[in-house]
Amino acid sequence: MISFTGLFTEIVGAFVGAKFIQKGRRKTFLIGSIVILAGSALYEVLYFPVYLTGTAVLSFGIGFILVTCPRMIEETVPQNVYPLCMAIFAFSQNLGGFVGGLSASILPKDDDKEALEESNLCRFLLILQGFFAFIAIILAVFINKLDTPKWYLSKGKFEDA
Repeated sequence: MISFTGLFTEIVGAFVGAKFIQKGRRKTFLIGSIVILAGSALYEVLYFPVYLTGTAVLSFGIGFILVTCPRMIEETVPQNVYPLCMAIFAFSQNLGGFVGGLSASILPKDDDKEALEESNLCRFLLILQGFFAFIAIILAVFINKLDTPKWYLSKGKFEDA
């Protein structure tokens, strides 16, 4: 049930993010990161329905990020390094999937609710994901202060581009 919830809400997050990205790449990235952070915080509550809600919230934010990052890379990096940047992005996704699969093999089964609630390793991994989202928010707020030039041009904001 947890896996299905995560996968389904990640897909929904990707669809919503694909529409929301028109309001700004940076804004979409920030919202996705904040949603991931909120979902990660919900894992601290040792109650299964809240845990399931945390999975849904976190996965929704991941869907936002998965739509936004490739577009931001495409619109900001020079064409000669674009293939390398996309390869790094794809590698990072695969590495994340590998770590997720590896952690799933050492964590309690989804249907063992008591073991899930008692597992500190599970909570640590999910809090770690929230920590990375927090770092992404800080970087987006203080380093990446502007949206992509292509987005500004598409909105007719030629001076900002």
